[in-house]
Amino acid sequence: MTDRGTRREGWYADPLGQADLRWWDSRNWTTQVTASRSGVSRATAAPRPAPLQWAEDERPEGETVGDTNRVAVPPQEATAEPKLALGAKPAGSNAATEFVPDSAADWSALTLALLSAGDDIVTASAASIPTITIDMHERTYWWESSLDSFPSHPIDLVVTTVPRAESVGPAVAGRYIEPLLWRAGTGSGVLFTRVDPALRYKLRRWPDLAAMPHTAQQLRAITLLANAQLTTTEIATIADITEKDVRTLIGTFVLMSLIDAVKDPAAAR
Repeated sequence: MTDRGTRREGWYADPLGQADLRWWDSRNWTTQVTASRSGVSRATAAPRPAPLQWAEDERPEGETVGDTNRVAVPPQEATAEPKLALGAKPAGSNAATEFVPDSAADWSALTLALLSAGDDIVTASAASIPTITIDMHERTYWWESSLDSFPSHPIDLVVTTVPRAESVGPAVAGRYIEPLLWRAGTGSGVLFTRVDPALRYKLRRWPDLAAMPHTAQQLRAITLLANAQLTTTEIATIADITEKDVRTLIGTFVLMSLIDAVKDPAAAR
């Protein structure tokens, strides 16, 4: 858990280093920042600023943040989409946003939606597979198939975000989300672009690799991440893995809320 409810709302030193001050609304860091400690906010006022997805949201009970240098990769700004009932199929091309990557079909559309989902419910449908329903807040998903049949390249993928208040939950219990996020994250062609190579990363806890198919190179990189704060270049060099694959791996752990990121002192100097 974080220090939500314990830190009063107000202006604090920007943990992302993008401005002098950033507004804390007592629950999340918002997009409102100031150019200087006495300056005026650069952000356009909005009734509900988009929160940043902090890895600290999954901290153990009683643990506080404390480190203002700790940062996380901010999610893509959410766009307003037409709202559907949970699991409903879009009636037309404007009912949901369909992402078509430049390369082969992958899970980029789903991972981007999950990064900014918050309390909303996310559904993903593709040709020849049942609809996947995901609740990031409750760390749960529903899918009629086994994850062993999770496709690497979904065809005609359509991802829809539904407000929780407008959704109708499945009648059966869901499954723990991490094995699904691992498959979606490592099968995404866009997560690596959201990882800053100037930061140092370290796993908060060891993932359940028994439920996550992985390569020997990924295992070496994960072992390094579990034992030291390292840059993506350092991990790639030591683990003999491409830096793009390292950044995809770290992006997946950001999606799973399993990793911390801190500023590299050498880069700051």
